[in-house]
Amino acid sequence: DQLRSAADERCGSLQEEHSAALEAERQRHDGSLEKARRQWLSEREELRRRLEAAAHEAEKARRAVQEQESESEAVAWRRTHAMAPSLKEGPVLVQGSREAAAPQQPV
Repeated sequence: DQLRSAADERCGSLQEEHSAALEAERQRHDGSLEKARRQWLSEREELRRRLEAAAHEAEKARRAVQEQESESEAVAWRRTHAMAPSLKEGPVLVQGSREAAAPQQPV
């Protein structure tokens, strides 16, 4: 009878040790999972910030290119639509022509 009760007592203490070991392992695992989760969230936030910064830089670059294109188009338009200097100065006067003899009338 004493042997049986010693075996039961030993079995009970082994079960308690086993339960305690399982609980400790579960807590370590939970702690590890929580640490990994925090690290993942941190990396995710950093990547989000980088993505927003890259999108902002891309938008700035796109606007700069559009401004350059607009300026280039304006310069090209002025070049193709600009009057020749001789036309800005009025009609060319040739010696002996009627235009040279006639007085210039305001337009």
